This record gives sequence, structure tokens and C-alpha cells, in this order.
Amino acid sequence: MTTTPPTGPGDGGISYNTLSAELAGLVNRAELHLVSFLTTVPADAQLSVAQAVRRRGPRECRMYAHGADLAVRMPALFDRMVADARYSVEHLEAIWSRINRHSRALARAGREMPADVDTKVAGAVLDWISDPGHSVGIPAVSDVTDATLIDVAEISVAETEAAEAKTVGLRKRDTRLILECGDPMVAAGLWETVSDAALDVRKELIAEQEALRADLLRQDATGGDQEEDSAEMAAARQTVTEVLAGRAGRDGDADDTDVADEEPMPTRAEPLPPPGMARCRGEAMLGILGGRRSQLKVTVNVYTPAAGPDDRPDNDGPGPEPEPDPEPDRAPAGNDPAGPTAPTAPTAPTAPTCRAGYIIGTGWVSPAATAVLAETADLVRKLPALAEIRDTSCYRFTTRQRAAVIGRDVRCRFPGCQVPADRCELDHIVNSPFTDRAIDGPTDISNCACLCRTHHALKTRKIWQVSTPDNGVTLAWTGPEEVAVTTVASGPVSPSQAA
Repeated sequence: MTTTPPTGPGDGGISYNTLSAELAGLVNRAELHLVSFLTTVPADAQLSVAQAVRRRGPRECRMYAHGADLAVRMPALFDRMVADARYSVEHLEAIWSRINRHSRALARAGREMPADVDTKVAGAVLDWISDPGHSVGIPAVSDVTDATLIDVAEISVAETEAAEAKTVGLRKRDTRLILECGDPMVAAGLWETVSDAALDVRKELIAEQEALRADLLRQDATGGDQEEDSAEMAAARQTVTEVLAGRAGRDGDADDTDVADEEPMPTRAEPLPPPGMARCRGEAMLGILGGRRSQLKVTVNVYTPAAGPDDRPDNDGPGPEPEPDPEPDRAPAGNDPAGPTAPTAPTAPTAPTCRAGYIIGTGWVSPAATAVLAETADLVRKLPALAEIRDTSCYRFTTRQRAAVIGRDVRCRFPGCQVPADRCELDHIVNSPFTDRAIDGPTDISNCACLCRTHHALKTRKIWQVSTPDNGVTLAWTGPEEVAVTTVASGPVSPSQAA
């Protein structure tokens, strides 16, 4: 039996945009109906029933069991998600895991979460999803849950963070070392540092492979093989060039998202496949433990809104007066995307009394955690309100513009992408005259969006088009087959977060 893809509206068929929305709704409802069924099953049998029904791995089965637990605890929220059809079992898992994280820490201390936590979280998430202008993404729901926990259980959140910071360990299983960092911020920082080092290791490994391939050519290859292998060497040199032009840190324009984690199996045609990032990270980590690097430096940028997570129209917490932006580059170098000219330093509090802070890639943290970060910070800057940050006549966005846009966008603005904004490139929504003389897009926050390297390339190649009706807060994406999706900036300094 064969099937024919639906045709476009012009041919009398159904558009892929409509079809995807219908199918996504059906799949989401099917997932939540399974969750509803599991609420009728004894708790100790839910995991095995889910595994028998879904025939999937333990992680997915745990999501269904957790969703059933949450459906019993938050019935009104669950019923609304079922009726909406835009929400899936993964949304329930995000809420459950955030609450359970704090519950585990308190259980270790012989305490319980406040009795009204479930009610407060359910009410906050229900209010969020009831607003059609808010994002329906899993990260946004997680952020709402975090913000509510900080508001109704601030002491609990602070104790959880303190307990996790102490829960560290290193275990050995055969040839593997398993490190428990205890704190997600520390884990993210270490992973970033090791990944940066791995890119350098990968460059060295590729250079060694190229030299070995050249030796093999001189020894064994025939004339025809030499021509083919020369093309391979050219590709290897191109890979080295791309690695050399890659990310130099969290504020660089590139990342390792384009490099496969596992390297391909060697074949007769390609006995020396390019190394994967998993191997390169391992090599880099061994080098670090062997003494080639004396220490790891973790950089954490914290945004502290003036009025806390429930009232955040601006991002002008206490701190020194703004400093002038350094002079940005006058024009792009080749086809490099727009990016910063110096490391960014979003605003952080300096007073002993702090509000909750937002860390890109982590989410909301308690005032206690924010205060500790502020005390140990090397640099603190006050970030003006978005409307107060001036544009520039240059191609590259300034340091202050970059910090503001990262705080507004939080993550890549392409639908469904979760690459943190501080690992993204800054894109001119309307092209700059430096790259397209026929267009006069300004280098301004209102014409800027954070896009990961992959999705920036898709936009540059015009596979996807994007427009904004409200100065970059809302992005309307249009792709192949008239697929249309809208994303809304949900960061701590986004106007969409204003009360």
C-alpha cells in the first residue's frame, strides 16, 4: 500500500501547515488519554503498564507515570491541556520534574513541600496557557513553574539549591568515570568548557588524519584513487577551516551543534572518518585531568528583573551606571554572521538583598543563589530598558545590544529549538545594507533575533522567512509548503513578560 502526500491549497488539497496542526493535536491528545488511563492503574504498576502499551524506553514510560501523578494532583490543569490539544506528556513531565526536584531535596532534610505548592503551580501554569499570546513551548512552561516555586516556596528553593550544590560525586564503572556535579549551573559550565576544548582537540585529530591520509596516498594509492583522495583531503581541510573559525567561547558565533556526537564507522572508502564530539570531549577531559589545564573557569550571566519573576517589565536591577559600548566592527568579515565584539555581562545585583535571577540555559534561581553569584562576580553591569538601548550604524551588534537580546530571547527563536541564546548568533531580521545593498535593515534590538547556527543558515538560504510585527518580540515564520509558525520571546526582559 502506498500513500500520496497531500497537495497544497491551490490544488484543492490540505496544506502541510493544517495537516501538521491536526496530526500534532491528535498525537498530543492520544498521549494525554494514555496518561488519563494510567490514573486508574495502581501507582506501583503504572510504569510497567506504560511500557507494555507504548513499547518504548524507560525514560518515556516514566514520563507517562509522572504525568498520571500530576493529573491526579492538578486535575483542572490536566483537563485544560487535554482540551487544548497543543500540550503533550512532555509538558506534564517538565512541571513534575521541577516540583519533584525540590521535593527530593526537602525529603533528604526530613521536610515536606508547602501544602499549597501544587495549587499555586497549577494556577500559574493554567493562567499562562490561557493567554493565547504566550508561548506553548516546554521551556516556557518550565520557566513558569520555576518562577512560581520561587514565589510560594522561596526557602524551599534556596534549600534545594544548597542541597544540590553539596550532592557531588565521582564513580567509576569499568573504563568510565561518572561525575555528579550537584548543581546544573556547574554542570553546564563544565560541559561548555570541555566542549570548547574538544573543538581544539578535534582540529588536531583532523590534522593528524590528513597527514596520515597523505602518507597512504604516497604509498598505496593509484592515479584514480589519488584524485578521489585529493577531494577527501580538500574536504578535510575545509573541516579544519570550519573548526578554526568555530566558537572561541560562549560569546562566539559558532558552536558544536553541527558536529556529530558519535563518529561514523570506518569503511574501505573512508578508513579515517572525522572524529565525533564524544571522543573529542573525552580526549579533552583526559588532557585536563592530566594537568594540561590547571583549572576550569565557569561563566554565569544572571539577569535580575527590577520587580521579580512575577512583575518584570524591565531589567534594571541595582548596579553601576551603564558604560559606553565599545566601537563595533564597521562591516562583516566575509559572510560571518553578526555577533558581539566583546564578552557580555548582563546585569547582576550588588546589594545583599537580591531578587530572583534568571540564568540562560538554566532558568529562574532563588534570591539566595542570585546573591551568592553577585558576591563572587568579577563584573556587574546595569542593563538599561530595551527602549533605552540605542541602535548603531555599524554591522555588528554592540555588547549591550547582545546582552539585552539574549535576556529577551533566552533561546534560539526558531520554533521548537532549545539552543541557549548565549550560544546563538545575532541575526538581522531584515537584512542589513552591509550584506544586501537593496535593503536597509537597522542594527537595532527591534531588528535582532537570536538564532542558532543551523537555523540562522536556513534563514540566510531563504528556506525559512521571518517577519516581526512588534520589534522582535513576536516572530512569524514561514517555511516550505506554506508551513507557518509563530514564536514569542519569553526571556526575563521581554515585553511579553510584563505584568
